[in-house]
Amino acid sequence: PNLESLSLPWNPSQLPNFHQVPKLKSLHLGGGRYTSLDLSILPLLEEFYVQERYGYTINNLNINNPMLKKLYIYSTNIVNLNLINAPNLEELTVSQNEQLVGLNVDNNIKLKKISLNQNNFSSINLNNNRELEDLAIYENNFNTIDLRNNNKLKSLQIIKNNISTINLENNPNLTYLHLSQNNLTSLDLHNNNLLRQLDVKNNNLESLILNAQNLTSINASNNKLSSLNLNNIGGIVGNINLKNNKLTSLDLRNFSQVYDLDVSDNLLKELYLPNNIYL
Repeated sequence: PNLESLSLPWNPSQLPNFHQVPKLKSLHLGGGRYTSLDLSILPLLEEFYVQERYGYTINNLNINNPMLKKLYIYSTNIVNLNLINAPNLEELTVSQNEQLVGLNVDNNIKLKKISLNQNNFSSINLNNNRELEDLAIYENNFNTIDLRNNNKLKSLQIIKNNISTINLENNPNLTYLHLSQNNLTSLDLHNNNLLRQLDVKNNNLESLILNAQNLTSINASNNKLSSLNLNNIGGIVGNINLKNNKLTSLDLRNFSQVYDLDVSDNLLKELYLPNNIYL
């Protein structure tokens, strides 16, 4: 009855009687022959992880856990995920849930980290999630996203979606930005001067505006950039990948710490390098 942590990598039959472990705080399930799960009988639960496998999958999940802080859901057939009764949730990962087409986090105002991978989501409302610091969206169907109220955001990854435009003016605390494999044509990062790593490869970028003195890595390969002004970034950049663009001129004389440079497959007529480059 005093058990606080339970991990069942694979449970081929029915679940244990959770009424016998009322003090449980952490529960990890690796799949089993059950289709419905009621977590409300675990009032002290703080962390829940479920990953279905071997052809068995959960269809219904009842969450009524005011103490829940971390929730990880992988490879289920859940159609509706109701998080309204998990007001203290801080971390949320929802991956490979093809039947789940929407997610409401309006009531989860303490969320700091959200990861949505390989689902069928096309939108999410984050207006109430002002504590959000880390957002990752891989292989979904997003065309756009509103991040105006998320000014504490430090890490943003939106990869393999259909994003055609994004406004990051209200996200000055971003240090890591990965927006590869979208449909972006322009990106204005003039207000993101804390950026350290930038990856925007495989878009349709014709314009990229930078203003980051601590930037260490830039990957803008496979775009349509005909020019790029690097005067407003610091000289500590070590990795620059601008392969397969339409650049005709590039001035890197202020970047003496560059050790990895790829500007192949451009239209370069002028390339200025520092004297003590590490290449």
